[in-house]
Amino acid sequence: MTTDSPGRKLPTIQICETEFYVDAYQGVLMEKDNINNQLHVVEMIPCDDHFEFIYDKQTKGIYEGMWIGVLPESTEYVWIRPLSMTDPEGMELLIKDQHGRWFDNNKESPVIKINGHEFYVDELRNSFREVANRWNLINFKRVDKIGDQYGIYFDSRVKNVAFPHEVEQAKQTDSPLKHLIEFVQVPDGRALARMLNEYKNINNENSRVEATHHRAAKRKGKNI
Repeated sequence: MTTDSPGRKLPTIQICETEFYVDAYQGVLMEKDNINNQLHVVEMIPCDDHFEFIYDKQTKGIYEGMWIGVLPESTEYVWIRPLSMTDPEGMELLIKDQHGRWFDNNKESPVIKINGHEFYVDELRNSFREVANRWNLINFKRVDKIGDQYGIYFDSRVKNVAFPHEVEQAKQTDSPLKHLIEFVQVPDGRALARMLNEYKNINNENSRVEATHHRAAKRKGKNI
């Protein structure tokens, strides 16, 4: 499936055994076998790092009844990742077409590895931000403490924190998620603050040295 740009392939996610294309440009999920069946994010509940909605397995769409009280057995409460995270290419196209801006602070952000994947320590966004996908953010507040270790329940499928209900499922002995979700260590708040401070000091020193070299080069040019 392509959209918005010639040759663009859309990523997919699965909801209750039905596969959907993810299109961040249009802000919709489209059923793979019936693209006219679309789930719009404006009809979902926006949360800090995900969307929630009640899914109707019979219609393969967002449940149109009341979202309170006893719900039909054909419904299921669903969490999905931000469309920008799943379809970063579509999000980049949207930003470009709307003449939006992204403040890039990569030079000010140290890089750490989380389960083998590189993430910026992004102080501006209070998040670990994946180097390969700037829309994939792990907020610092998602860090847990187990015993004396700080870390996150990392879902290797999405390179992000697993949803709480998925963590509980992964703890079951026979769960298929058991080998996909694991607790991995990350720096705690103090370590992050120290890391950011040291990185800023290094950057400031590098800037000072560059400025000194620049002034020296200008003086040398005037003397020729």
